[in-house]
Amino acid sequence: MFDLSKDWYDGRFDEDWDPPTTEEAEATFASHGLTGDFWSLSETDPRFESPRSSADS
Repeated sequence: MFDLSKDWYDGRFDEDWDPPTTEEAEATFASHGLTGDFWSLSETDPRFESPRSSADS
């Protein structure tokens, strides 16, 4: 879990940080062996939508 949290929170305090996309979040989970339905994220989940991309829409 420590390695996952290091990857998940890496860069959060950077000025230009954006939340991970759905694909990036799933890739982070998968890189730590977390796969399957539970770890699959919905394309419409607003927690993984970049504020910059939604502002551009």
